[in-house]
Amino acid sequence: MPEVPMTLSKVVQAEIEDETIRVAVLMVSGRALVVEARTLQTVAELKSEIQTKESIPIQEQSLIYQNEPLQNARKLHEYGIRYDSCVSLVRVQPMELKIMTARAKWNIRVQPQDTVAEIKSFVNEKMSIPFEQMLFVCKGKPLEDGRPLSEMGVETGDQVAMILRLKGCGQFIVETDAGTSFRVDGACADKTIADVKTAIRDRTGMAPAEQQLTFRKQVLEDAQTLEYYGIKRECKIQLARQQPQDGFRERCCLCC
Repeated sequence: MPEVPMTLSKVVQAEIEDETIRVAVLMVSGRALVVEARTLQTVAELKSEIQTKESIPIQEQSLIYQNEPLQNARKLHEYGIRYDSCVSLVRVQPMELKIMTARAKWNIRVQPQDTVAEIKSFVNEKMSIPFEQMLFVCKGKPLEDGRPLSEMGVETGDQVAMILRLKGCGQFIVETDAGTSFRVDGACADKTIADVKTAIRDRTGMAPAEQQLTFRKQVLEDAQTLEYYGIKRECKIQLARQQPQDGFRERCCLCC
């Protein structure tokens, strides 16, 4: 038998997966709502069907299948939901978050089990910013894309800052406490503050241990990246000399 071309195999597989199914949604009252769906639909699309039939806002729906909360962005077949599967619906109060950018701010309603994908989708609709360029920070910590918001300590009323990921590298400006300034190459998103201090040492001769860098009045920690602090091309970083810790002296060679 001749081998089926790869492209045809993928088409056949897609046709098999995207089949019409009947899902029983068990309501809190004990009544079962039967919804027609497709296996390649997302959980958000299933919630939209429930909203149409029961007038329950999507943000107030929490769907659970086999003791696992369903995330809006994932497809039904990823959870193994098939014909006559039973999904439980729990009505929840959504969390209200404040999304902060450099130029605007909005309020958004999400669920505790939602991921950053829901926030990215909201901002993408508002500002057409590609998903991969968005970084969200809450309470000083970056939010991981795949984890539920509740697991990362996000609570209703929290402010979530959006930082744009840098594309490529450029220069930023270092201002000294003596009133002078100079430019430093290497404004790349993944560069750490320790890398920046090394570049400043190469330019000025000041040891990294003697450097205190601040940006927008915040002291920068060596292990964090420029992206974490939102430092981009042409941003200004303040440099002050500090006394190194006791017993520390940078060695210029192995014999020192």
